[in-house]
Amino acid sequence: MDAKAYGLFREPTAEYRAIPKWIWNVEVDAITEEGIRAQLEGFRDLDGYGGAMFVIWGSKNYMDGPFLERYGTALRVARECGLTVILWDENGFPSGFAGGLIEERHPEHAAKRLDMVSEVVPMSRADRRYERALPEGRLMAAVAMDVDTYERLDLTDKAEGGRLRFTAPPGNWKVMAFTLVTAEASQLGRGQKRKVVDYLSEAAVDAFIGCTHEAYYGRFKEYFGSTVRYAFYDEPAFWKVAGGRIWTGDFNEAFEARHGYGPATLYPALFMDVGPDTASARNAMLTLRADMYAERYVARMAEWCDGHGIRLTGHMDQEEVPSPVHICGDLMKALGRQHIPGVDEIGYYGRGSAAYKLVSSSANNYDKGEVMSETFGGMGADMPVPVLLKD
Repeated sequence: MDAKAYGLFREPTAEYRAIPKWIWNVEVDAITEEGIRAQLEGFRDLDGYGGAMFVIWGSKNYMDGPFLERYGTALRVARECGLTVILWDENGFPSGFAGGLIEERHPEHAAKRLDMVSEVVPMSRADRRYERALPEGRLMAAVAMDVDTYERLDLTDKAEGGRLRFTAPPGNWKVMAFTLVTAEASQLGRGQKRKVVDYLSEAAVDAFIGCTHEAYYGRFKEYFGSTVRYAFYDEPAFWKVAGGRIWTGDFNEAFEARHGYGPATLYPALFMDVGPDTASARNAMLTLRADMYAERYVARMAEWCDGHGIRLTGHMDQEEVPSPVHICGDLMKALGRQHIPGVDEIGYYGRGSAAYKLVSSSANNYDKGEVMSETFGGMGADMPVPVLLKD
């Protein structure tokens, strides 16, 4: 560590000091200018705090006129106090439902779940003809697989008029249809279900940004790059959307553009053993999903921040899980697309410590100069954090 960095570490300037979360869990009429001023002046006067993040939590007025008026007052007072503000991008968490505005304004951009229905071709039919109605949702692939040899046939072009028709060759065939349906995500701590944005779709993420980041910028442009210096997202995760089966409508086109062939016959591998090709099929499919998430969600938000004078931080969910395929695809890639990789260490001491190395490695691999840790908030009786001294 060079002398300048060491000095900042020992005596950090305001931009590197702790920034507390101020949770707005009451309606806007209970948030007065006097209360705002008292809170923010308290942050300013308490040695070590460099700003505040207004964490909106369950507001019925989210993004309406009265809400934005109070938010503007808080920004004005923060500027007067010389405090940095981090833009929290939700009304609760996980990030992605825009406080219900995705469901209300852009239902077509809600996250999608990949489903499979399957049936063995009845052996009793001499002509071996198979015909069934297609399941609900957008058809991504129809596949027949010989369960003895693992031979797979693409039947997608045999789906017409809402029905799938297939004449099976000799063998023991299973017919599968893979469809997309709109999904919901759990909102942790509240037992609620929310329609979150399709994290894998550029158009959907743009709609989310329009409901949140762009709405703040349109009203409070003068504060961006000075008082508002960061945007923060919180705990988006595949597993919260139908157990991790999040998918998107143009996946097949993106796969073919990358690999030069369509993925239809690979779909069964996401749900079952398909023989020697299982691992390679899953790797090809899930690597693309991880890349789509990193590029279309995280990088998309970071690009917006670049164009509006701020930087992106925030964190995934369960960063300490060694293989996050079902959480965010690839933690290293996802965090590498934001300006400041982040980790969550709020639950109890030691919970997220295993992720510190991943986050710092992501920063190193992608030439980031800083990392962020969301720390202490849920530790309760575990405070103060124990310190282990070694000779």
